[in-house]
Amino acid sequence: MEHIQFDSSEKFQCDNALIYSIKPSINSESGKSDIDFGTKLWKGSIRLIEQEEINNDHNEDHKKLESRRYLISPYTKLRLKLELYNDDNLWGETWYNPIDLNKRDLNLNNANISIQKLKPISKDKEETIAKIDDGLYKIIAQLPDTGYQPIIDGENNTSNADQIALCLKITNSKQNSKFEKALESYNKKYKEEQHSYYYNQLIYIVNQLNFNLDETLKDNEEDEFGDFVSN
Repeated sequence: MEHIQFDSSEKFQCDNALIYSIKPSINSESGKSDIDFGTKLWKGSIRLIEQEEINNDHNEDHKKLESRRYLISPYTKLRLKLELYNDDNLWGETWYNPIDLNKRDLNLNNANISIQKLKPISKDKEETIAKIDDGLYKIIAQLPDTGYQPIIDGENNTSNADQIALCLKITNSKQNSKFEKALESYNKKYKEEQHSYYYNQLIYIVNQLNFNLDETLKDNEEDEFGDFVSN
């Protein structure tokens, strides 16, 4: 199997970030009441690192099944990593991809084409980075270097990474604004790249289906002509 390589680029960095304890049930609509501001678990620096696959032939991102049916593999070319660190020591990491875009359905009118999707990275099925209030975010953190472990719908694979819900606080308002813009920019790029990926896959497969249909019709016509001549 070909080793997949990724190009990494830093999209955001700031110091003096704080981590607090949080109840796992909190979400972006429930406010700040479940955050334990009396329990500061960590203080340090954070950075957002975008990783993009650089060595994949997109024409191979589907599988041909029986009887002219195709299965398009999920979009996995892009991912975002939030690192929490002190100096060169990584304290924790959060992997992010937007859930609503992963659940996005393309309008397919062709019964011969199916699309696999990614399940949420978080085991509680919620966003791994979710805004609670200005400068406050619920994050789903993993131990350092446990890596991106996407769960593919329809396959028997599970994440082995232990996860914990935490509250991230960005203390500087200007830095928080930059953090939000970095997330918005990533979401926009992810949506565009994902749509382009599925569109290109669909076009390729439809062309293959049409080509195979033309070849079948041509063979049938030749067989019918041969039967006519022999008679």
